[in-house]
Amino acid sequence: MTARPAVGAENVDIFDADEPVSDPTRVVSMSREVVGAVERVRDMLKARAEVLEHCKAALIEQRAELVRRCDCLEQERLAFGAESDAREKKLSERERCDEELRERAQQLTSFIEAETRSIDEHHQEVARRESLLADKEAAVEQRLKQAEKREEELISLRQRWENEMGVRPDSTAGPVLLQ
Repeated sequence: MTARPAVGAENVDIFDADEPVSDPTRVVSMSREVVGAVERVRDMLKARAEVLEHCKAALIEQRAELVRRCDCLEQERLAFGAESDAREKKLSERERCDEELRERAQQLTSFIEAETRSIDEHHQEVARRESLLADKEAAVEQRLKQAEKREEELISLRQRWENEMGVRPDSTAGPVLLQ
């Protein structure tokens, strides 16, 4: 029976059916080969175990880093959520204030329009009264002119009458008859 275990890149013959096993040098040589092969396998397994330990350590570090990143991302998500909620609250408050300002502006606009109409009506009333007053002033002016004209006519008549009657005007006692 021939067994050929693969160790590294070389094949080791443990049993060879053509050669007798009874040769002591051959047995020692084979024992040394087996011990060497076992030592090589042990060294390779030890190296493999070290590599696996390094891989395990690297995976543990990566896992820890991923957990840390997940924690950071969760904190950022919570912070962004809180910030978003705060912004949403501010936006809602601004929209409420904006709506209140619009309502107040509408009320003020209505008030101003009503006051403007009232002022316009008052202005029209004042203009109407000014027109009436101007008409009355013109009428009074005309009557005053008529009165002045009558006064002048009366003065003229008086002077003619005084001249015709021979009356001299006395400034202190009134007209005096001339004889």
